[in-house]
Amino acid sequence: ALESQRMTEPISPRLSIATMKKYLIGGQSPIQPRDFIIKELQRVRGNLGPQHFPLHEKPDEASYRHRLERMEALCANLVPVVMTGVYWGDEQYAQLWKRCVETLARRERTEGTSYTPWSSLQYYPATLVLYAAGIAAISKGSYSLLKLLLEDSIGKDFLQQDLIDEYPIWQVLNAMSCF
Repeated sequence: ALESQRMTEPISPRLSIATMKKYLIGGQSPIQPRDFIIKELQRVRGNLGPQHFPLHEKPDEASYRHRLERMEALCANLVPVVMTGVYWGDEQYAQLWKRCVETLARRERTEGTSYTPWSSLQYYPATLVLYAAGIAAISKGSYSLLKLLLEDSIGKDFLQQDLIDEYPIWQVLNAMSCF
């Protein structure tokens, strides 16, 4: 356990998938896959905030494309690992996949002016994870997990200082909402 926590270098998506499969199929403790996913989820979420993707800069085609590429790069491990976990894991991990989607589907509170394209693009990482998890759930025939992800997951949007708007994930996480 101590050795696995020492890993500070980011690992490739292929190695992440192999690690996830080892945790899920190896018959080890369910804590290892959870810790592995949560650590990656926290890394992604920590790098998606307004300090990394400011909402007040005027958007143009080049900056929009650049943000998309940066977000995809940030999610390069999480998306395939969640997909692998959904497909190979069992029901004990269902809440973990829901947590991944819900965590990424929280838009940050903004101060001052924010441009709509940037606000909408905040949903892109959650949409990537939801699509990957949904495809894996359908491939596996796990429609109860698909329902959990689409209907039971809640997104949160900070409208004002103390006001939070909650909504079912399926209402906002789609390509049209992001783009």
